[in-house]
Amino acid sequence: MRFNFFKKRTVIFIFIALLVCGCVSSNKKIYRIGMFSGFGNTTIFEYLVAEMSELGYVEGDNVEYVIRITDQVDEEEYRKKINEILNEEVDLLVSYPTDASLISKQLAKEKGIPVLFIFASTEDNGLVESLREPGENITGVRYPGPELVSQGLKKIVEISPEIQKALVAYLEGYPSTPSQINSLKITANELNITLTELPVDSPKEFEEWVEKYEEREDKFVDLFVFIAGPLASQINEKAIGFSKKYNIPAIGRVSENESLSGVLTYGSDTQEYSELAAPIIDKILNGIPAGKIPVVTPTIYLSINYNVAENLGLNISDGILSQAKTLIR
Repeated sequence: MRFNFFKKRTVIFIFIALLVCGCVSSNKKIYRIGMFSGFGNTTIFEYLVAEMSELGYVEGDNVEYVIRITDQVDEEEYRKKINEILNEEVDLLVSYPTDASLISKQLAKEKGIPVLFIFASTEDNGLVESLREPGENITGVRYPGPELVSQGLKKIVEISPEIQKALVAYLEGYPSTPSQINSLKITANELNITLTELPVDSPKEFEEWVEKYEEREDKFVDLFVFIAGPLASQINEKAIGFSKKYNIPAIGRVSENESLSGVLTYGSDTQEYSELAAPIIDKILNGIPAGKIPVVTPTIYLSINYNVAENLGLNISDGILSQAKTLIR
């Protein structure tokens, strides 16, 4: 019994000594991850939290999330919300979409905080130096806008070769617009399609254009193209109404709700953005500089609303239908 007593005392003394010298720590590292959404929802963050949990980052245990959202496309509002997050001493800032990520990069750089963007365009806007080595304090999962609009235009012409004149409306000055428009121009030229651009400052300006179009004798549009950006959701119903009224297809938006759906779109799975983002976050939290981690791109797939196509009198072959990951009929 005497031997056991001294043995136990020795173990206690060793443990205390380890605590004093710092060899054993009673303080577990708790990471703080900031998340900012300029889209007015947090669905993509909900997926991301779940993916992080799979990697061992459990909310309330070893990670905390500081989340801010806004549905106002307003730079001052973005800066306010992002600064609120950064002032919480986060280890990393996750941001989406494009305009929010550009501001996040600037503000986080001033505080030495790395940024991971999701659903952001990387072309022609200075967000990254290159996809292979984004540079500075940032990396992420890009939105492949140029590829999506190009493939969408090619596919609708494959379905309806008589298309000759396309209209694309977009919010003037939005940072993801130039790369998508450039891609559309190149593809339209290859297909001998006349592309008319309609840059607007607000949904109201688009509605006014539609009213004036109704007065025109020469109806010069036989395809409407949505591109990614705030305007797309704001004019969705009006643009689809325009499409139906003049019996012309729209591409770039697909929904089960036919009043909000075009014929087809190319897109990416929202959940896949989070699946791709989580391992990158893990690398950053483990000390790899964000700017050294290559930007990744989600899988692109085709969605078709067969009912909308049928109502427009379009005949889609079984071969094309079989290519769709999502087929609504």
